[in-house]
Amino acid sequence: MDWKTLKLKHLQSGILVDTNLLLVLLIGKINKRLIGGKRTEKYTEEHYYILVDFIKDFKRLITTPHILTEVSNLGGAGLTGTDRAEFLGLLRTPSLFDVKTVLERHVLRRDVETDYIRQFGLTDSAIVKLCTTGLRRRPLLLSDDFDLFELVSRLKGHSINFNHIYDEKLNL
Repeated sequence: MDWKTLKLKHLQSGILVDTNLLLVLLIGKINKRLIGGKRTEKYTEEHYYILVDFIKDFKRLITTPHILTEVSNLGGAGLTGTDRAEFLGLLRTPSLFDVKTVLERHVLRRDVETDYIRQFGLTDSAIVKLCTTGLRRRPLLLSDDFDLFELVSRLKGHSINFNHIYDEKLNL
């Protein structure tokens, strides 16, 4: 399925935004000029605007404690003063970017596949578990990590590589 079809299919069930992209969204929300700085070197304000436009139609943003911890650590270490305080405060915000609900799903460490932890680490392994098993309405994964995107797709989960969206939007 192409990314536009996948998006339409998951507007109700929700989207899980991977760590790096969520970091860009949160940093951009407090100050777009900070995008491209420490921890977001490969991103620009254009990435931020495309991300916000892409996720605005979803009813739910799904995340995990693992993702939130990574985002908190990465963003907290890269920001100072009021920017840091505002960034960390956003992590408690019940809604972001016009998404009506932010749901936190916990995946127990013992329930993730050992082989995936060895290859991807705990956070991405929990993402794989959440997006490929269990829930009747599994979330759509949005990631710019090709290996994670490919694994979730191969395991019959639905995932979109953000780079495909970004490239298409730039070529319009």
